[in-house]
Amino acid sequence: MSLAELVTRTEKETVPLHMQTATIFGDYGTGKTSIAAGNPLALYYDLEDSAVEHEVDKFPAARTWAEFTSTLTEIWKGDTSLDGRTIVIDTVTDLWRLCERHSLASRGLEQMPRDDYGRTLKETRDDFELYFNMLLMLRTKRRMGTVFIAHEDVEEIETETHTIRNYRPKVQDKHIRMLISAKPQMVLRTFKADEHPITLKPFPNPPQFLVAAKPLTAHICVKDRSNKLPALVAASWEALEKAYNKEK
Repeated sequence: MSLAELVTRTEKETVPLHMQTATIFGDYGTGKTSIAAGNPLALYYDLEDSAVEHEVDKFPAARTWAEFTSTLTEIWKGDTSLDGRTIVIDTVTDLWRLCERHSLASRGLEQMPRDDYGRTLKETRDDFELYFNMLLMLRTKRRMGTVFIAHEDVEEIETETHTIRNYRPKVQDKHIRMLISAKPQMVLRTFKADEHPITLKPFPNPPQFLVAAKPLTAHICVKDRSNKLPALVAASWEALEKAYNKEK
């Protein structure tokens, strides 16, 4: 068989929005939870009790890392009863804390030791990343989507002429922040604006809540690997879905 006969042509991937993997981050009260709750196929892990004003389907409250991993393992091993839904982790910061707390408790510790050359921290990160990747793989297997919700962290860097502000998902651990910023297909930032951030024209009925899907500046951590979303979308699941499907 020649090398030419081994070559195959791939087809463009078509994944509905609710089956995508996404991180949605933003300041308090900018619509993160409302967007996710607007997805009629959402299944909530409401670790922050932030979805109390929304009608959503929830998993039993996961107050420990073991409860969360047990549910996810059951799905992974073959329980297909929830296939086609979207798992919402609200917030991924709280999920990391559950993992960290579990790791420390299993070792009889109250805080990360400083005298083990980072071994405990690395093992904790590895445990979190294992289940994080399982969530992402559910999309690859075309079974379920995942939305990770995070608050916003703003890093200010002073230069000689001005202040640079970097906007990114808020997670205490830098490695976990990198995971939720790099691995999902989409990283979306919600924010409040009285005027269009590019044209600077005022909105007719301020304030407006918007979603940035493409970086308006180099200092905002957003992306859209699907290339289906415009730079700005109204902050609702319905608006995201219409934009994603190119509906007018």
